[in-house]
Amino acid sequence: MRIRTQLLLLVSGVTALFLVSIASYFAILSPLNAFESEVSKLSELSRATAALQIEANQLTSRPLGPQVKIFLAAVERLQKSQEGLKSIVLLTQASPELAAAVEAVKNLGELSAGGIGDLTSAVASIDDLIKQEGLDPETSNWSDLLRKAAAGELTQAGGALFALIGLQSALQPLNDSLSMTRLVVEKKDAEVSAGVTDLKAKGTTVGASIVAVSILAALLLSTLLARRISRSLKKVGLTVLEISRGDLRLRLDQSAHDELGTLGRDLNDLLSNLASTFRRIQSFSTENLAVREQLVSVVSSATSTAIEIESNSSSILTQLKRADERIRSSEGDLSEVLGLWTCPDLMDTVISL
Repeated sequence: MRIRTQLLLLVSGVTALFLVSIASYFAILSPLNAFESEVSKLSELSRATAALQIEANQLTSRPLGPQVKIFLAAVERLQKSQEGLKSIVLLTQASPELAAAVEAVKNLGELSAGGIGDLTSAVASIDDLIKQEGLDPETSNWSDLLRKAAAGELTQAGGALFALIGLQSALQPLNDSLSMTRLVVEKKDAEVSAGVTDLKAKGTTVGASIVAVSILAALLLSTLLARRISRSLKKVGLTVLEISRGDLRLRLDQSAHDELGTLGRDLNDLLSNLASTFRRIQSFSTENLAVREQLVSVVSSATSTAIEIESNSSSILTQLKRADERIRSSEGDLSEVLGLWTCPDLMDTVISL
């Protein structure tokens, strides 16, 4: 496999591994967000209980007209928060302790239901009384109505006293039940929050561990691939170094199916061609050496022949000079003879003889 392909596969694998780890991390944390959403319902129940307790106690100090509306809105808020507890599912499945805490909070609704009903009935009775007496609900408060009922200023003073005292009597048990509910809800809310925090910490640890393992796996794969490529390149470098020192018999490993294998095959072909070229050069050198020796022999022979020719030429020249001298000497003698021959006296003597 080519190095480029290996690198592409490595990058793709690391990317996929990282994406899977991130997806796993968020998959682990997503239920924890749902846990926090369910915990917020417990917190809302605690806040709704406290708000109802405050608004119920304000019935005896503020004008009844607007305060009754606020009280009924607080009652509705508490009922909605209690109804929202029915949708809590994940916390009951997380652990037995959390399931028990949620169940205890759900059962608290029955504790305050009676007190809320009694107080609501008392408020309705007082509201009817205000309407029957023709009083202004925006300004009428519990203490003024009680004073007027006690002074006989109301047409239904007895019924008014009963309704007003009934409201005050309903407040005390409702306060007790709401206080108890609030304490229990806050306690269970703290337990559930602690459990969710612990789960979140464990989930975060697991998610972070997955990401860390993914990163380590990516680093390991990268290191292994880099070491493999580095080892192959080092082997090629050492072989090339030995070749540069003159050993053309060495060959590179060409079994790998990647760029290094291709490089090895190309270098091996180059070395084979170089070795073949060097053999031809060596053969030509041997032939040239033989021709040189022949030329040296021929030149030596020619030189010897030339020396002999020169020596013979000198001897012939010497003999020719000697012959020339003899000829000249003979010509002198001949001239003398001819001179005598031409002498008249000598000629007469010869003739006489």
